Amino acid sequence: MIRRLDTITDWAAQAKKAHYRVGELARSFDVSTRSLEYYFKANRNISPHAFFAQLRILEIQKRAKSGEPGKTLREQVGFAHFSSFSRALHRDFARSLRQIRKTDR
Repeated sequence: MIRRLDTITDWAAQAKKAHYRVGELARSFDVSTRSLEYYFKANRNISPHAFFAQLRILEIQKRAKSGEPGKTLREQVGFAHFSSFSRALHRDFARSLRQIRKTDR
């Protein structure tokens, strides 16, 4: 099972296809969530959830410059609720979406 995961080269694209959900990604490769967790710990020294969180934040930062509405941006990076989205921005950037847009232009 794990060898199947060794063939994946673009984890960011795969995470995006799975809407940044660990369980969905595991199902798409026909492995258990736990196997995916073991694989990430062994090969990346990070949990898949933490890795996906980093990818989501990078995607937010990249897309914030385009001026997309917060609701659209939140949905595209896999946050179900705006409050979770807002908390992630404040936790990782210590800024709001508006502040990120102002400074990243």
